[in-house]
Amino acid sequence: MAEDNNKLIRIESPRAPEKAAPRPVEPLPVEMDELGESVHVRDYWRVLVKHRWIVLTCLLIFVTVAAIGSFKAVPIYKAYAKLEIEAEKSNILPYKTVVELETQMVNQDQYLQTQFKILQSRTLARRVIETLKLKAGDAPLSWDDDPLANAEQLMTYWFAREGAREDADTESRLITRFLKKLEVTPVRNSRLVEVSYLSPDAPMAARIVNTLGNEYILLNFESKYDATQKATEFLSKQLVDLKIKVERSEEDLVKYAQAHDILGLDEKQNVTVRTLGDLNDALTKARTDRLRRESLYRIVKDTASSSFPEVIKTPLIVELEKLSAELRQRYVKLSSSFKAGWPELDQVINQMAAINEQLQKERVRSLSSIEVDYSAALRHETMLRTAFENQKVEANRLNQNAIQYNILKREVDTNKQLYDGLLQRMKEASISAGLKSSNIRIVDQAEVPRYPDRPRKGLNILLSLALGLSLGIGLAFFKEYMDNSIKTPDDVDRWVRLPNLGVIPSIRSIYDRKRLIGYGYGQHSRALQKGDGPPAIGTIAHTDSTSIIAEAYRSVRTALLLSHSEKPPKTILLTSANPSEGKTTSAINLAISLSQLGGRVLLVDCDMRNPHCHSILSLPNKQGMSSFLAANIEVSSLIIETAITNLFVIPAGKIPPNPAELLASSRMRQMLQLVDEFFEFIVIDSPPVLAVTDALILSRVVDGVVLVVRAETTPKLMVQRVKRSLQTAGAKILGVLINQANVRSADYTYYYKSYYSYRYGEAASEGRDHVT
Repeated sequence: MAEDNNKLIRIESPRAPEKAAPRPVEPLPVEMDELGESVHVRDYWRVLVKHRWIVLTCLLIFVTVAAIGSFKAVPIYKAYAKLEIEAEKSNILPYKTVVELETQMVNQDQYLQTQFKILQSRTLARRVIETLKLKAGDAPLSWDDDPLANAEQLMTYWFAREGAREDADTESRLITRFLKKLEVTPVRNSRLVEVSYLSPDAPMAARIVNTLGNEYILLNFESKYDATQKATEFLSKQLVDLKIKVERSEEDLVKYAQAHDILGLDEKQNVTVRTLGDLNDALTKARTDRLRRESLYRIVKDTASSSFPEVIKTPLIVELEKLSAELRQRYVKLSSSFKAGWPELDQVINQMAAINEQLQKERVRSLSSIEVDYSAALRHETMLRTAFENQKVEANRLNQNAIQYNILKREVDTNKQLYDGLLQRMKEASISAGLKSSNIRIVDQAEVPRYPDRPRKGLNILLSLALGLSLGIGLAFFKEYMDNSIKTPDDVDRWVRLPNLGVIPSIRSIYDRKRLIGYGYGQHSRALQKGDGPPAIGTIAHTDSTSIIAEAYRSVRTALLLSHSEKPPKTILLTSANPSEGKTTSAINLAISLSQLGGRVLLVDCDMRNPHCHSILSLPNKQGMSSFLAANIEVSSLIIETAITNLFVIPAGKIPPNPAELLASSRMRQMLQLVDEFFEFIVIDSPPVLAVTDALILSRVVDGVVLVVRAETTPKLMVQRVKRSLQTAGAKILGVLINQANVRSADYTYYYKSYYSYRYGEAASEGRDHVT
């Protein structure tokens, strides 16, 4: 806009009363900032769609490499043979050989594991190589599964077949290569083992496996024959020494028996032990009888003469005491009726005297018999104890002699058994050396394979699909995890916990020459159709009011007007966390959208460090806010009316050396009070919060702050830090405006793209038809 077309507005109104600073907003608790909605399957699908090129690239690389490697690889054939390994029991002879006895002592599982290792031994491999006369240049040995050596192996293989020089590998290297291609696999729950060999020559692979089975059986025969021969030689040497030892031990046994008068030791020892047991039983019974009689004796001895113990009363004494009691009763009865001298009474008295005399004699006799019985029992016990001790001494002497005798006798018996056993084993070994049936047999001979075992093209491609897909998905989620930026309104709700005012799409996400996603049918849309490029975004709310970007700014306008139910904010400050987040563009387009409501709107450029409003609106910048704040200049002389209806601008002016001090002065608050009555809305553009303190100073003198966040660029932690700084400064944060959002991204698939496509899709189609 030309400078002469600009109009100045003079403001001569009285100074309005100073407004109180807004009350600081309390910061949300940390746990509220960390809250988030639960993750759904569609969130995973959104991540995959968003990073689909990573997934597809990994998938394509893996599948391509696998396909090239599979189709270029040399076909390798695998020949199989099945062997049965039974336990060592198939013997022609009715007795067991030395090898069989040793095998039975070993666990059968260990035996099978040992045989599996023998099949993979270097000795057996050497026998197969020598039998088939394999050389280093032959196909079975020249091939190797090492992918790094494939080129050299192929050259060696083909040169060897054409008669070129042979490889100079040593025998050890040949055996190592042979064993690398040999596989031994036990069949579960059986005694079968599967032997296979890999080779690019199918007939040779079958020959190697069959030769290996035959050589293994032959090696088993030879090892057992050698073991039997060595056992026979060993037994022959041991028999001579063992015979001398048997004769010497028999001689020692005879001499000891004669010296200690031992004849029939077992019978004599049994009689002595039995006699000792009988004496012990008799002694026990005598001791019991003596104790019983001693107790009676003690009772009688300790009893007074006037009483007689019940335990020693004989039946006669009991009967006499009964008669004495009856006579006393009769006496008492008669004496109460008759006097002394009465015949019947005298008769009772005489009978009582006779009974008492006899009773006394019986008691004396009973006491005497108890003492005699106790003395006899004591003497009997003493005699039995003496006999028992003597018999014990005799038994101990006999046992001492028997110990040495038995030692000598066992030595004689052991030497005889060893001698007889070794003699028998030597005879058996000499016979069984050549009479042996094998416990190993070939169940299935190897056949020439018709189809290669590798490369397995289908399996390789399937595995590459799985690996490529897994790696691609992992990289996609890893990239999403490492992305710490704000992208969608959901991120604002989850991480910032502030109202979302709107989303401004990026011009790149809606600019497409072939199809316009939700774009309007204004002049810039036609320019897009003609291929002239995207429209200028700085004033798009005015230059292309039907575009989705203009509609997005109108949505932000509506959100601001409805942010307070009683009175919408009048003085609005736009700031951001970092530079280049679109706050200036957003401030201009927001001011244009507010001016379209019919009221006058003032746009104030307070970014006096890096001003851009004048350049976007093509306005002069000789004087501006810096001039008003630094000098005594009327604000009315700084207000410029733009070509946009109802939009007025105060540019930043020349860059001062101290912008923060100027903004913190009282003239800044005075300026807002002066223009408050003449404009419906005042939109202020300010520097980033984290770069300088200008925005924090301005946030205290406005009705609200709009935080501009660039989608997929501004980190979450920075936005949270800006929020805390503004709240600490006492600012009233109206919400967050997401700028430069890619509406084609999977983040906006389910809402914004559908909304904008529905909103202007029909009109865009009509516009394209009109252009064409």
